[in-house]
Amino acid sequence: MERLLPVSELEARTDLFLQHLKIERNASSFTLRSYGTDLAQLLQFLEENHTPDLDRKALRAYLAHLSRKRLKASTINRKLACIKSFFKFVCGQEVVTTNPADTLSFLKQRKRLPSVLSFQDIMSAAGLAGGADYESVRDGFIIDVFYASGIRLRELVGLNVEDVDVYQNTIRVLGKGARERITPIGPSLSRSMKSYLQLRAGFLTTFKQETQALFVNKRGRRMTARQVQYRVSKHLVAASGRQDASPHKLRHSFATHLLDRGADLLAVQELLGHASLSSTQVYTHLTIEKLKQTYNQAHPRAEK
Repeated sequence: MERLLPVSELEARTDLFLQHLKIERNASSFTLRSYGTDLAQLLQFLEENHTPDLDRKALRAYLAHLSRKRLKASTINRKLACIKSFFKFVCGQEVVTTNPADTLSFLKQRKRLPSVLSFQDIMSAAGLAGGADYESVRDGFIIDVFYASGIRLRELVGLNVEDVDVYQNTIRVLGKGARERITPIGPSLSRSMKSYLQLRAGFLTTFKQETQALFVNKRGRRMTARQVQYRVSKHLVAASGRQDASPHKLRHSFATHLLDRGADLLAVQELLGHASLSSTQVYTHLTIEKLKQTYNQAHPRAEK
């Protein structure tokens, strides 16, 4: 006889699932919050529609509800990925006999190539941020670190002073899934890092609490992802005139500029901390498009 998951048990199973992700999968706090929110929203829909059990029909009704709300395909797919992961866990616990999410298909998404910033715009943004006070110097230096290393926003926020090696010109980064990697930053940035660390130490003498955070806010505490996002985006928009400029654009620019200059794709994958090469290959399309433009502009047989 088929055994389904009662909606009344969904909240308790969600707690066990999140605990599993945290302990067994080393999931980040961001992932745990996102998955918790996604499953809470599913529960709310099911309760509002008086659904007794979670079967394929109930899940399809929920996905249809998300589509009617005109959510992006990428957002619906992310929520579906959470649901699939949840039911894979529940099946492993032998709570249900069949997986109702197993045959549900992801929506087709139009591939969008990541846009990048020019080297000149990035350097201008760092210059605009730079100043004499700690916060201005810090903001300019954060932009430099993003572009020099290609690290993610949450990876940068999680950096501690001990993660920096100014003698080996590297930083230790804790990436997705608690995967650790060593990222080079170059001698020039290492020299700037020494100056920044001295300024940071002087700034922190006015606070009672101690922190190992590499980047601290005006209260002497570790900067949040939101704070970094806001301040970096502000400088990038001012320098480039592009409203979509953000810390993640610096990561795209890092990868694209490396490939444009002949860097090996596998090396770029390692630097970005991608688990799969397919995630890195999207940047090759940018370099191919650039080659096509050059060809069409310069070759006699190109179509005019």
